[in-house]
Amino acid sequence: MPIKLGSPDRSPFPAAVAPARLDSLSPSRRLLSSWAFLFLLAPFVFLYYAALLTNGDFILWAPATHPGDSEQSVFGFVYNSTLLHLLKGDFTIDPDAIGFEALIRDGRVYTYFGVMPALLRLPLVPFVDLGRIDVAPLSCCVAASLAALLKVSALRTACTAVTARARSDVLVWSLFATLVLGGSTVPFLRATVYQEAILWEGVFASLFLVLALRGLLHPPDFHRAHCSLWRLRRDVAC
Repeated sequence: MPIKLGSPDRSPFPAAVAPARLDSLSPSRRLLSSWAFLFLLAPFVFLYYAALLTNGDFILWAPATHPGDSEQSVFGFVYNSTLLHLLKGDFTIDPDAIGFEALIRDGRVYTYFGVMPALLRLPLVPFVDLGRIDVAPLSCCVAASLAALLKVSALRTACTAVTARARSDVLVWSLFATLVLGGSTVPFLRATVYQEAILWEGVFASLFLVLALRGLLHPPDFHRAHCSLWRLRRDVAC
């Protein structure tokens, strides 16, 4: 039985279009609306950004050649050191990791960078020696890839919605190529502590865009998800 737009959907990521509407889409838009296409796109996007980020050598993590530097990134150990100190209940940072960006107070060394990129390294703690291995290039590549895929997800939602006007497929795929091959991510695609923070900010901004579109185009589904998240937050708080 075809699923109507706005009807309950057990999947956390409901299809951009109802099955009944697939036949009305052009073959190219039907391809874009497929989740399989998005999953097959992910490895290409990751390898493409990895090539740009590393100048083709695909070295996404590297051991330190001397304290605080692997020569594969700029201040690449800042978030590693931040996380390792936070796990000990300490808000300071290794002087070798932060270098001239250090903030010194009462003889203790701090950083002014936020902690989110550091917390995103938590899954690596059991497997990687973050005190010795620089993973900043990997983090930047993952962030750039996620941002691009989220933007593509927003595009597929917008151009296959019931309210979308009939637009040229050339325009849709031109936007697709721009989002994947260029866009706002590429100018910041360097493995530095500054760009890493910007790239992850781009991920959360892109996620907001996807959620905003879902809220506009699928209000019942969005309202149910919002209520579920609110109940979860209330239960955790209690």
